[in-house]
Amino acid sequence: MHAALLVVQLLFVGNAIVGKIALRTVSPATVLAVRAPVAALLFLGLRWLIARRAGWERVERRDLWKLAGAGLLGISLNQLLFFEGLSRSTATNATVISACIPVLTTGLSIGLRNERATLRKVLGLLLALSGALVVVLLGRSRGGLHVELGMGELLLFGNSTAYSLYLVVSRPLFRRYRTDVAVTWIFVFGAAALLPLGFMPLLHELPSAPPTAYVALTFIVLGPTVGAYFLNGFALKRAPASLVAVYIYVQPIVAAFIAAHYLDEQLTPATIGGGVLIGCGIALVALRRAPS
Repeated sequence: MHAALLVVQLLFVGNAIVGKIALRTVSPATVLAVRAPVAALLFLGLRWLIARRAGWERVERRDLWKLAGAGLLGISLNQLLFFEGLSRSTATNATVISACIPVLTTGLSIGLRNERATLRKVLGLLLALSGALVVVLLGRSRGGLHVELGMGELLLFGNSTAYSLYLVVSRPLFRRYRTDVAVTWIFVFGAAALLPLGFMPLLHELPSAPPTAYVALTFIVLGPTVGAYFLNGFALKRAPASLVAVYIYVQPIVAAFIAAHYLDEQLTPATIGGGVLIGCGIALVALRRAPS
């Protein structure tokens, strides 16, 4: 489960970087019109393959509106706000603002009484947050952090809020149904809301898009969408939403290592120290008290 959450963060970091490349040649509406519907079709195919071995699992009618709500939050609203914000901001700012998600998710889970507030959980959350801030504010070897409070950043904060709500709302659904069943319904509802918004831009922009756009869109669909959402659902079935969310603090440290490898940026003591704090914070949140 922890390995799955680490892979999810790698894919989400790639989503911000590769998404920025895709937005150089196509609009956010086109990205969304490709990402959600194609992913929904792939999840339908995956569900069919799994059902041949494990059998079909029916969804209760009373849960359809909950799945629709999760789809609107986690797919439609989340992705719309993310790519519209990313087109007006930077990949770095997107990674920084995503640090709001664990705080929002834990607060919502406690407020809705899905989780109990404990001193260990709060301390772990604050420790991981401090590690993320160390990496973001002190761990860059060239230049400084520049986060402008503009429309792009506001949209990205809205994206973080929508994703936090999605984690809280969807966890009971993933615990009730198989991962492939829940995630397929969520994507079908989410794609149904997004496709009308991007259908015309898709027809206009995609035929003339360069090969790099097709490569970027392929990665966005297979990695940060199909792969990440399936693994996230797998984790939500086994862990509280606050633990799933706290792994988002890994993103700044992952981004720092990617920058060090591909952009020749030197790793600093602040980056390494921030990573240690993040690891300790995750350990506190994830650690379960042994039965007496």
